[in-house]
This record gives sequence, structure tokens and C-alpha cells, in this order.
Amino acid sequence: MRKSLKTLLVIAAVVLLVVGAVRAVKHKKSEEAALTPAKTYAVVVDTVRPQTGRVTLSLPALALVRNDRDTLVASKLAARILMMHKAGARVKKGEPVVRLDDRDLRAKAAAVTAQIAGAKTALAAAQTAHKTLQAKHARTQKLMKVKGASREQFDAEVSQIAQAEAKIAEAKAKIKALEANLEEIAQLLDYTLIKAPIDGVIGKTFLNPGDMAMPGKPILAIGAQKGDYLLVRLPADVNASAVLFRGEKVPLYPLHHTFNGLQEYRTTPLDTGLSTGTRVKVDAIVFDGDALRLPNDAVLDKGGRKVALRVENGRARPVDLHILASGKEGVAVADTHLAGQPLVVAKPDILLRLLGGMRVQTKKTE
Repeated sequence: MRKSLKTLLVIAAVVLLVVGAVRAVKHKKSEEAALTPAKTYAVVVDTVRPQTGRVTLSLPALALVRNDRDTLVASKLAARILMMHKAGARVKKGEPVVRLDDRDLRAKAAAVTAQIAGAKTALAAAQTAHKTLQAKHARTQKLMKVKGASREQFDAEVSQIAQAEAKIAEAKAKIKALEANLEEIAQLLDYTLIKAPIDGVIGKTFLNPGDMAMPGKPILAIGAQKGDYLLVRLPADVNASAVLFRGEKVPLYPLHHTFNGLQEYRTTPLDTGLSTGTRVKVDAIVFDGDALRLPNDAVLDKGGRKVALRVENGRARPVDLHILASGKEGVAVADTHLAGQPLVVAKPDILLRLLGGMRVQTKKTE
């Protein structure tokens, strides 16, 4: 009896709990139904209506000023420097820029000149003796015909003439060798006055007056005034045809050479007014042709696809793009059918939100 009563009490408690829970749920639903629904607001964005036309795109790059005519001036002989121009001096082609000590060479030249004079005096004496012997020998020949001279005398004179001719040949050979030596000294004397091979500015000096100049060792460097060009290094995936330098479009030519993995290009010669080695900012032109240009913020990368969002009936619809090139000015696309259509311009996070289906409200049209 008691057990049955306890069971009934438990059942009654459970029923009361269920009934209370059902009433609570119904009450909560009625309260929520009475609330005013939350408003959803459209995302306000900028739009652009692109037009087809001539599009030029570029990427920022650094270039080095180079000049193939820049020259290192060196000595061709060992001598002490007496005079040289200082760094920063402007020089003309043919102007003396370094003077070397030539006193030893001039002393050698004077000694060789004296030796040549002595050799020429000896040659003249030998030639005079040779003429005298020849005249005497001619008379001996006539006397032999009338038996007025002996055979021994005749043969002795022949030997004397041969000796005289040998002395003449020896003197001539000595003079020739001495003159060659003097010519060599004269050439070395020319090397003591070093002249500028080009018009330019002395950019750097490696030695000072009083130092010993050695053959092949640079004394100073001259930067050419003309013939500058720009050396540009770009990644392999950047295909540039020209650069913008000081507002001027300058063609680029590939050198088919890499530096630290970067492709090297050079421009045509131009007047930079800068020193060799100066770094300058340029814009590498990566596209120059007819296309549809979009702002960079109008393009979204969606899983490897490039899309733009076109506004249609208050919603943003993705449109696939065919990219021709990208630059700091924007993106060139081949999709000319998008000309004049409203495309959303916003940061990637907003573009992704719009792809989720949020309503769009355009702020302005460009």
C-alpha cells in the first residue's frame, strides 16, 4: 500500500515538472514574438565603372647609374708622382692629370745622346780611313800593272780595307742600337705625363703626390660626362619593356644575365647628371597597351581565381577576370565587356563579406 502511494507521488511530480516546462517555453515564445525584428543594413561601398583604353602599368624598382666609359688612370712605369689633379676636378680629353718624376730618364737620354754622338764620330773616322785606303789601293793596282808594286802590298791593302769596312759596319750597328734605346727612353718620357683619355670628372684618387706609381696600379678614376645608362635588376616573373625615369620613358634591353637571382636590364644612354654607382628610383613599365583597367581594390583572389564583384539588384555578384598585368596603378584585364558596369571597390575583407550575400548600397560612382 505504501509502495503504491510513493509511486503515485513520483508520477505526479514528474507530470507537474513537464507541465511547468511546457508553459515556460510557450511564455518565452510569446515574449519573442512580441519583440520588434532586428533590422539588417546594407554594406555601403564605392564602385567604379571602368572604361577601355590605353593602359600603362608599372612597378617601383631601383636602378644603378653605370657608365662603360669610366676610366681608371694608371702608370706604365715605376716613378714618383710629382703632380696630380684632386678628386672632383673636371678634366678635358688630352689634359695632363698626372706628372711623374722624369729626371732619371732624362739623364739616361742625355747619356745615350752623348754615346750616339761619339759613335757617329767614330763612324766618320772609319769612313774617312776607308776612303783613304781605297784610293791608295787603286794606285797600287795601277803600279802592279807596270810591276811597280808587290803582290804582298796589294794583299795587305785588301785586308786593311776589309778591316775598315768591318769598323764602319760595327759603328753603324752601335748607332742603330743607341738610337733604338733613345727612342725607348723618349717613349717612357711620354709616359711620365699622363693625360685624360676622356672628358669627365675625377671621382676618386688612389695615390697622392710623392707616392710611388707602379705599372698597372691605378692612380685615379675619371667618371665620364656622357654615356650614362641605368642598370635595372628585376624578378624573373616581371617582364618590363621600359622604365620611367624623371618622367621620361626609357627603353630597357635584357642583358641575359642574373645577379642574386634577378634578371639584369640596361637602358639606352641618357644624361643622368649623377655619379656612377648612384641608386635611383624608377618605375618599371610592365604593361603598355589597350585593355580595361581596374583598381587593385576591385580584384579579389577567390581560391586561385581572380574575380570582381558586380552590383546587381542590391547584391554583389562575382565575375571572373582574365588578368593581363598588375601594377601600382591597378590591374589590366582583357574583359572589355565589363566596361561601364558598376564594380565594387573595397578591401578584401569587405569583398568577402559581400560574397556571403549581404546587401550592397553604392556610395558613389566613378
